[in-house]
Amino acid sequence: MNLQPSQRHLPLAGIYNLRDLGGYPTQDRKTTRWRTFLRCDGLHRLSPSGQQTLIDLGVRSVIDLRFPFEVQNEPNVFVGKYPIRYHHISLMSNLFDASHFDQKSSVPSSLEAIYCGILNRCQGTLRTIFEIISDDQKHGIDLFHCT
Repeated sequence: MNLQPSQRHLPLAGIYNLRDLGGYPTQDRKTTRWRTFLRCDGLHRLSPSGQQTLIDLGVRSVIDLRFPFEVQNEPNVFVGKYPIRYHHISLMSNLFDASHFDQKSSVPSSLEAIYCGILNRCQGTLRTIFEIISDDQKHGIDLFHCT
């Protein structure tokens, strides 16, 4: 698939920031594959026609990275929806009980601290996510999202 960076953002009603992670340069002077990984905000506002659009595009797995209370308050529209495999894996739950970020608050002090915290404290969760992605690559596009 030979798409252009201008085709990275995929407009879809109910999703504010759906984007393809394909086309980015790699260190070996290649590019990441198009229509392999999609990233977006929450899917709870997505209409049935938007859901079908993602299915028609080839999305076969949704990885929901939100906190459990977010999933409970705004359920993912793909739970139990064939042919989508839905996975809820709360990526940052381990970060907010940590005391090493900002002693005054349990919230990391910057976006950089959040990303470093994920790399330093969430290896098991990241491993689970990568195992799902590795298995799902036989079946279609993976879409992952937070809030």
